[in-house]
Amino acid sequence: LLSAARPGGGLYLLVGDFTGHGLTAAMGSLPVAEVFARLTAQAQPIGVVARRINQLLTTYLPTEIFLAATLLELDATGTLLQYWAGGLPNGVALSTDGDIKSLASQHMPLGILDDGEFDESVRSLKLPCDTRIMLMTDGITESASPAQEHFGEQRTLDVLAGVGPDDDALTILLDAVTAFTGTAQLQDDVVLAQLTCRPLAPGGRGASDGDGGNYPTHISFTVSAGELADGGITQRAVDLLCISPVAERHRAELHTILSELISNAIDHGLLCIDEDERDYADQGYQYRRTARLRALMDASLTISADILRTSPTWTARISVEHSGAPRPVLVQVGDEEAASGRGLLILDALCDAVQIAPDGRRTQISYTFD
Repeated sequence: LLSAARPGGGLYLLVGDFTGHGLTAAMGSLPVAEVFARLTAQAQPIGVVARRINQLLTTYLPTEIFLAATLLELDATGTLLQYWAGGLPNGVALSTDGDIKSLASQHMPLGILDDGEFDESVRSLKLPCDTRIMLMTDGITESASPAQEHFGEQRTLDVLAGVGPDDDALTILLDAVTAFTGTAQLQDDVVLAQLTCRPLAPGGRGASDGDGGNYPTHISFTVSAGELADGGITQRAVDLLCISPVAERHRAELHTILSELISNAIDHGLLCIDEDERDYADQGYQYRRTARLRALMDASLTISADILRTSPTWTARISVEHSGAPRPVLVQVGDEEAASGRGLLILDALCDAVQIAPDGRRTQISYTFD
């Protein structure tokens, strides 16, 4: 998930899904992000951005790695949307009057076709202000019921058709998928993004709010034990949050906060490791910890975060919840000797508030962007 302000006003957005999982899927992420940032800063048309990313992937990455993606370009008025879509489920445009339009995926994924075969043509939509654009990866549409029936694009469209202008479309869709699958743990990586079409003046400043390109952001994803063992979860969460410029300026602090939240949830929640066992400097301990993670069958970790406008500034609210057995936490932040091993002193120093659920499975923090 990548975004950038258009130099002439408006913004760019890319939602993508690489083939595979873990390190294999991550190989192309950084170079794609670099090309996206460079070309959008030059105000290149979104079709050109898609072509250059395709050139990058076909030139430097193995043939089995490709990127299903939808790229959007919204003009400064917030009413003209251009998009290039290849390989992802169709996007959906929800206007405030209940009208629904489909953003059809009309191209092959990036990284498959040679440059001479590549089609950079885009489609355009004229949309009312405050229209919500919903984009998703196939982790939503291919979620399966106990009978192995896929949730599907039509069911996705039916759910979104019932969303009112004041409803939380992201939560409603995720709840519908969870109810359909009968489990809170999705079977594939999921990116679900919502873009609200509003005026955005040059320099990334909203026409009415003066927020310097910042906008409310929500992310939520669930990670299986196997993916936790492969690592990279903290960096993934930080990268998703830092699509907001105000979060990007606090990347180091957010990385520290998420690292502490995630390591505590894994070690104390899923693995039930006592504090005197933890020794990250011991390579043997690291091997044993990874092996125990890989041995877990149904464990998962859910990371949720919101960046909200709290006048006169912005606030991040981040929670990490594990699926392990309840393990009440008796440690209090003020108990320095007991809390230090759990990273609570670090969290307390960085955050405005730290809350641990009574059963110990969920920790939530609040962090103000000064």
